[in-house]
Amino acid sequence: WKRDIKELAARPLYEIPGTLARAAPKGLRAAISRKPPPVDVRAVDKAAFCLGVVGCSVTQWLFIDRQHLISLWYSALIVPLLAIRWYSYLRQRFQYFLLDFCYLTQGLLLVHIHLLPCSRPLHFALFSMASGPIPWAVFAWRNSLVFHSVDKITSAAIHVLPLVVMHNLHWEPRCGGERPGWDSERAPWTEWLGAPPLVFCPLR
Repeated sequence: WKRDIKELAARPLYEIPGTLARAAPKGLRAAISRKPPPVDVRAVDKAAFCLGVVGCSVTQWLFIDRQHLISLWYSALIVPLLAIRWYSYLRQRFQYFLLDFCYLTQGLLLVHIHLLPCSRPLHFALFSMASGPIPWAVFAWRNSLVFHSVDKITSAAIHVLPLVVMHNLHWEPRCGGERPGWDSERAPWTEWLGAPPLVFCPLR
């Protein structure tokens, strides 16, 4: 083997790769010369990617120009995504992960939108949570917009969309044309600090 190394070292540099390839076993040469298989992108992945891009564009447009529709858009997105998450987790016996704080926030946000839109303590609690620990989970869990993965899209939606919706609800006039305690100038600091524990602690 020392003689082979000396002969290899004596060859010009551009001949070394070819020499190594000829000296390699037959199976290794076949593996080197074999072309990688073509990437097969499924039609469902293409459709999911297109829908994901369109969904992000629609969300941005609603947030900028149609703020009064962002709550309905959130409801239309999050309900089927959570239903798919519940079904997939139930099949994998991961259903107890659905008792997490993030899913509780989604449920309370839907209640706030459709059943209790003028609830002052619920609004302060949701605004605090949607602007604090929920978005930080994006970095903690490394959420990403992988459009052909329903699981990753769901994780990103439950951590980002509450912030978008609550920011809109906080500044949009509601409940008879006025914000019922939404103005931070009129809200005492005890309400900001006391409402979240009063709402979330009994539910936990």
